[in-house]
Amino acid sequence: MVKLIQKKGDFTAKAYWVHDFTKLMDLGGRISHKIGDFSFGSSILWEDFEHDNDKLNYEFDAQYNLLKLVDLSTQFSIIDDGLEQTEDLRAFLFADYSPGFQLPVLGKIKPYIGIDTFAKFAENITFAGINCEPVTNGFIKVEYQISSEKAVEDVFNIQVVYVF
Repeated sequence: MVKLIQKKGDFTAKAYWVHDFTKLMDLGGRISHKIGDFSFGSSILWEDFEHDNDKLNYEFDAQYNLLKLVDLSTQFSIIDDGLEQTEDLRAFLFADYSPGFQLPVLGKIKPYIGIDTFAKFAENITFAGINCEPVTNGFIKVEYQISSEKAVEDVFNIQVVYVF
């Protein structure tokens, strides 16, 4: 991944190129602005641009920290794959307890809830979980997801990550 970041005052601009060395190659950019506890931004991502199944993602997002207790985030996306019948509108809403709380061994814990819509807002996945930060540069995420689609089972996820 190559990422370029430029900050000027309350504005931030990012450009990035991602290649996973198997087949996928993505190119994108993002511009954001912060005003007090409110921030908003817009981005464009050209997914898998070297192949016939490329997609363009146009996104707008906003985040607000309510009373220094709850981070409220939303993102609206249009995903265009060049086929009119599969163009997808999505919305993502997320809230977490921003200060979190400390527990022995698990470190800082932040509970969160959210919903991710797809199929032009007709379907959704509702989720709840906790993020634990037991060590610097590492986290453990435990999450439960419920899908509105009848054919999809509920999912319980555990992720253990350390960033080198």
